Amino acid sequence: MRKLIRTDGTEVDLPNKVNMKEIHKMIGADTLDTFTLTDRVHVVLVDDLGHQKRLSVNQKATELYWKRTGGPVDHRIVGDVVIVPDEDFA
Repeated sequence: MRKLIRTDGTEVDLPNKVNMKEIHKMIGADTLDTFTLTDRVHVVLVDDLGHQKRLSVNQKATELYWKRTGGPVDHRIVGDVVIVPDEDFA
């Protein structure tokens, strides 16, 4: 699975590998942070400064994060995110 999840819930499948420069551009990020999905195969790339930029909450990405943390926590994922196989960058 490779996809972009926008804050409005829209999902866009990405048919091919994307490089870091493309990911930065897709989500409007200068710096990235990541978290691994529960499948331990995919990573979610997020704008590291999203909270400082006051980006909108990405509910779908937040729910993926909560699955990873074992349930709802105070932290929310904001801004658009990209999900790719971790091996794309190994």
